[in-house]
Amino acid sequence: MKSIFAISIFFLPATIIAQVFWSETFDGTICAAGSGCDPTLVSWTVNNTGVNGSTANTWYVSAMECGNAAGACGSTCVNDQSLHIGNVAGSSASAFWCPNGDCGASYDASSNAERTDKRAESPTIDCSGKTNITVDFNYIENGEGSNDNAEFWYYDGSTWTMLLDLPKTPTSCSPQGTWTAVSSISLPSSADNNPNVKIGFRWYNDGNGAGSDPSFAVDDITLTNNPPLPVIWLEINGKFISNAIKITFSTLSEINNDYFEILKSIDGINFMKSGKVKGNGNSNIYREYTFIDHEVTSTTPVYYYKIKQVDFDGRQTFSNIIAVNTKSEHSYLSINHHTYYTIPVDEGNIIRCYDLSGKLIYSGNKNNIQLPIKQQLILVLITQDDGKCKKYKLIIN
Repeated sequence: MKSIFAISIFFLPATIIAQVFWSETFDGTICAAGSGCDPTLVSWTVNNTGVNGSTANTWYVSAMECGNAAGACGSTCVNDQSLHIGNVAGSSASAFWCPNGDCGASYDASSNAERTDKRAESPTIDCSGKTNITVDFNYIENGEGSNDNAEFWYYDGSTWTMLLDLPKTPTSCSPQGTWTAVSSISLPSSADNNPNVKIGFRWYNDGNGAGSDPSFAVDDITLTNNPPLPVIWLEINGKFISNAIKITFSTLSEINNDYFEILKSIDGINFMKSGKVKGNGNSNIYREYTFIDHEVTSTTPVYYYKIKQVDFDGRQTFSNIIAVNTKSEHSYLSINHHTYYTIPVDEGNIIRCYDLSGKLIYSGNKNNIQLPIKQQLILVLITQDDGKCKKYKLIIN
């Protein structure tokens, strides 16, 4: 039986267009060294979340604990401020290292008078029109195990919820610790489109006479909007059949999807509308679509296609580009980096892939080949029935 060569483009998940919509660097007004500025400087508030002693540690905003980048050791600086926990003037052991309070992320745990349980809370964050929200920040934290500890909290407009018991950061930069990045903490779905969101950081220590600096400091907080993709593409196929080109494509999910426009080009650069296919609005199941383009001719060796997806509100996204050859002896395609190639291979047939220098990239009979490279390749299908080689040029963008 003679093998038939066909190529399907399987898309890996596309990159979601994320956008930072809120940030906090605690640098709105610069505090002079030793001034002991509190979080109200940048419209944050502090609330007691448990028992606090008469000289409990407190939250400060200043450069006494510099808001360094991830990987840097803790330090002081001039104007890169952080939010941090430090002792107050007159605490039990303050005279030994910090008589006036606020010496950075350095706390007092000498006695029950220094027992602390306080949460620093952000101003209200308007998340209207934002979905799949994630939080990033840099921080340092030590303390005495679970007795002296920091947590990350979330407020939905009515209730505070603890989202993460923050892991202790490396202490190789003793005693000030190593700044560490926390990436992509997901806020609950109740944050989506919510105009009354807050985030907070809770610090508590038990004042049992044991402690270990640094306490806790945080800086460079961002909230990012990660909108869901309007369409998750699965594959696009193109095949020349009887003076027409059949385009098939499929999706795994659709959100607010009005319709698809099939765009055609003879040079892969300039595209014109060739047809239109109605979308399925909102769908979370596999959907397959077909379009037949009769306005083609075998005298044009290659036609390029891409699909424009249009939302009900007019927003647009585009698929990758495929190319369909009207000559049976060759096939071309132009697709994106890290794309899967699916090739029906009869038992006993062999596929070999070479770069343009003749170096063998792949040899085997697998139906699915992943070629995460950016270059032109020659694909050879060796058929068992007649032993002939058929060459197909791949153009990988």
